[in-house]
Amino acid sequence: MLITNSPRSRLLSSNEADHYREERNMEHAKATMRACRSIKRVARRFLRRKMKLVVGMARKVVLACAVKLKRKASRILNAKNRSSKWKACALEL
Repeated sequence: MLITNSPRSRLLSSNEADHYREERNMEHAKATMRACRSIKRVARRFLRRKMKLVVGMARKVVLACAVKLKRKASRILNAKNRSSKWKACALEL
């Protein structure tokens, strides 16, 4: 959503529009951080529970799956962060 084209932005002065934009960006960043923490917490729980039950090669498989999950989650979150940064840059222009 471009703030500069919204009806609300027409009512705001430039300083108020900047402040509104910063608030929206901060809300998005907080949501992304919450998602990241949630994914890490789930992965840790998965490892704690499952590692007690598996031995040998199976343990390596579980570790590999957990690492794969964390990498995939990080990739998704980084893509979201990058897209929000580009949106923020576009709004500044």
